[in-house]
Amino acid sequence: MTLTKCNYFLLGVFFTASVFMLGCNSTSSANGNSDDASAVDKKSDQPADNQNSSNTEQEFTKLQEACDLKNIGSACNELASYYDKGKHVKTDLDKVKFYYRKACDLGEGSGCFNLGLFYSDRVDRIFKTDYTNEITYYEKGCHLNHRESCNNLGVYYAKGEGVKKDYKEAKKYYDKACNKNSGLSCKNIGLLLINGGFGLKQNYHEAKKYFTKACDLYNASGCSFLGAVYEDGLGVNQDLAEARKYYRLACNNNDGPGCDRLGDLYFYGRGVSRNYNIAKEHYDKACKDLKNENSCNMIGVMYEQGIGVPKDYQMAMFHYKMACSKNLNNEGCTNIGYMYLNGRGVNQNYNEAIDIFDAHCSLDHSIGCYAMGNMYAAGDGVTQDYFKAKNYFEKACKLNNGNGCSALGALYNEGLGVKQNYQTGHKYSEKACKLNSSIGCFNVGIDYFNGFGVKKNKKTAKSYFGKACDMGNQKGCENYRLLNSAGH
Repeated sequence: MTLTKCNYFLLGVFFTASVFMLGCNSTSSANGNSDDASAVDKKSDQPADNQNSSNTEQEFTKLQEACDLKNIGSACNELASYYDKGKHVKTDLDKVKFYYRKACDLGEGSGCFNLGLFYSDRVDRIFKTDYTNEITYYEKGCHLNHRESCNNLGVYYAKGEGVKKDYKEAKKYYDKACNKNSGLSCKNIGLLLINGGFGLKQNYHEAKKYFTKACDLYNASGCSFLGAVYEDGLGVNQDLAEARKYYRLACNNNDGPGCDRLGDLYFYGRGVSRNYNIAKEHYDKACKDLKNENSCNMIGVMYEQGIGVPKDYQMAMFHYKMACSKNLNNEGCTNIGYMYLNGRGVNQNYNEAIDIFDAHCSLDHSIGCYAMGNMYAAGDGVTQDYFKAKNYFEKACKLNNGNGCSALGALYNEGLGVKQNYQTGHKYSEKACKLNSSIGCFNVGIDYFNGFGVKKNKKTAKSYFGKACDMGNQKGCENYRLLNSAGH
């Protein structure tokens, strides 16, 4: 018998994946020891009464004397913050720079840090190419053992902004801050070790140690990443109970990704009984309270498909728009396109769908490219054109979209828009499988069963059908059962 390829053009809703991100301290303080990168000064800048006003003015006068006459660095740093916030004086950015610089020159590390922030925060970073000032002052602050300065300096090396991208150098500065109990820096080292490259060897075991220390230092994001290490079995045996424990700890401390990942465990039934109500509770907290776009998208998915809630396209669209408003690269934006494509909650509008998909593809958002490829392959709202479909699938695949690679492989196998080439088709299906595309794994199984581009091997075919089955591909489960029953 001959097994046929799985249908490779899928129009539908996209689910979310975790992303590893670096953190930078962004809080300005007199002592510079805030460990929460999202902390803000919530104290009122206005006095409660005239007595408080008088006391504050006296404090300001004392700070001026301590800085201008006695050259006390901490006083200069505090004085700069008065001018920065317009606290009982007129805001004066020149004096902000002057006093932060004086504090730094007097050996006050927080002054160097705050001057670095001053240069960093007051320039549009989208168009910025010169990072000399902030790097200079973060270096001075770090040399003075100011841990947040060391952390932020590490971020520049990790991102390659103003300096050559160098993870090893970034780790050196993060380590200095981590050793001074900066949970944020410990977490950042963990992320470098998870990713590896740029002079630093990938090391999951060491990454886990740093995430553990970050979590122990009450860095909620560190707890969340520690949960991810246990969920994915990176450097440790996979332990979904431990993953759930650390996701819950992160979520309880208001980490959006922690709540989102905790919701995923209940949504997919990973290590717990599947419970859509509990999943939605965590998604709701992450989306509404903690502004997590992935959870907003997942709530949209639940409403669109009627999973755990009554099907409601308007509510689905509402949450997709929330997700997209928080991050233009989020799957929620693409799902808005699918709503227009399928006429769900809105009038069907192919042009609107095309505009959304194409815009996101131009931003290198792989799902947008994959969706455009689907439209040209199926002829939905456009003239069917397999060559254009191939170009979009090719870009999606280059951006590591597993389904894009799978669809591209199918085009080569069928000779649609390209010369038929089983070897090339197999190559793309194999990449798709490595990127966790169940269709890709299924199609690799087909290749080995039929000898498409590879030597026939039913045992290997069964293995790939099994992988597809584990990812929820029912046809993979059926083919695995057939080959297993036949003794392969």
